[in-house]
Amino acid sequence: IIDSNVVLIQYDKISKLIHSSKVVIDDREAANLATQHLIDRGKRRIVHLRGPLMPQVAIDRFLGYKAALDTAAIPFDSALVLSCPQGDDEEGYDQLKTLHEKKIPFDGVFAHADLVAVGALRYLKRKKIRIPQEVSVIGFSNWLLSEKITPSLSTIDQPGILMGEQIFEQFARERLQKVSGNPVEYQTKMIPTNLVVRDST
Repeated sequence: IIDSNVVLIQYDKISKLIHSSKVVIDDREAANLATQHLIDRGKRRIVHLRGPLMPQVAIDRFLGYKAALDTAAIPFDSALVLSCPQGDDEEGYDQLKTLHEKKIPFDGVFAHADLVAVGALRYLKRKKIRIPQEVSVIGFSNWLLSEKITPSLSTIDQPGILMGEQIFEQFARERLQKVSGNPVEYQTKMIPTNLVVRDST
């Protein structure tokens, strides 16, 4: 794409190895914030329903989770980290079911995506495990229905509209530079995220 002189703007699931402009959030910091929120609620056995092994976004969210445990002097337990590569509610449900049936104790869940968290909530409700008293759940991205489900889902707000605006601004700037014959100046824009606290924590 770059060699064919097409403007390339990476966002969200980026590759650090490709030299281009990027519009991103600090996934590591946001995941740290989400995990710290569970720790502040008194949770110590926190499950991480992570994304696939390779994308940078999944790696950074895992590292943010692990860093929050380290800061709180909570030992890392690999048995509490489960992969949900499809990012859907069935994976969240099935992975939490597997953990529960193995009788591995947990009192918090940090899911890499809200839809995965919804599956975790569904399993907990089916087993009549009290949310958030026994198990607190937090997701990531502030999906449209996160505040409309029961219990409403705590999450990290990833501002998609603002990201879209920044992507278009980057594209317009680089397109003008190419048309004008000027060298393209790559930039990385970091979009802030926020913790949204709801009933699930």
